[in-house]
Amino acid sequence: MTIGVSKLESKRMNFRRAKNFMASTTTVAYMLHVTDYVSEERLPGIALVAHDGCKRAIVEWARDNRDTLAALTLYTTGTTGALLERELGLRVRRLLSGPYGGDAQIGALVAERRVRCVIFFWDPLTPQPHDVDVKALLRLTVLHNIPTACNRVTADLLISSPLFTRFLNRDAQTLDAMKEAVNHPVVHHLDQLIDAG
Repeated sequence: MTIGVSKLESKRMNFRRAKNFMASTTTVAYMLHVTDYVSEERLPGIALVAHDGCKRAIVEWARDNRDTLAALTLYTTGTTGALLERELGLRVRRLLSGPYGGDAQIGALVAERRVRCVIFFWDPLTPQPHDVDVKALLRLTVLHNIPTACNRVTADLLISSPLFTRFLNRDAQTLDAMKEAVNHPVVHHLDQLIDAG
């Protein structure tokens, strides 16, 4: 019984540490990204996500497709984005790390139609602490009919398709309507609050 109590207490301590870390960093990271979305470019957006065991694979895939990716708005989770920036010099919009809500943020971008393709190299053999967010993201890609590649072969087929660019550029009118909504007074008020700091 003592072992069960110490494991439980250990989990509680880890949760408290994570909660304190999140409280100190999440607000700043989120506010930075709100301003990114307001000034978002007209380039189509795709998301690049990789679990720890697949990070090398996504970097190699991105290296092989660097020219195509450089012409797009790239949304990434934290560590994946840092690797792509450092190793390939790609300009990315880094969100939170997956376990801290990055997968959920990408899911929100899918629902808003800002992300039109998801490349998600996930590790099917390793349990993930944020498995619920992973499933929610994949559910949203199916619900919104967003092309999703979960391995290298599918990602290669997707990005090399002649339909890839045409698909990414569809719904330009929808994107324009969303940008008009960004000019709403409430959004400007939020920007002022963020700038005031």
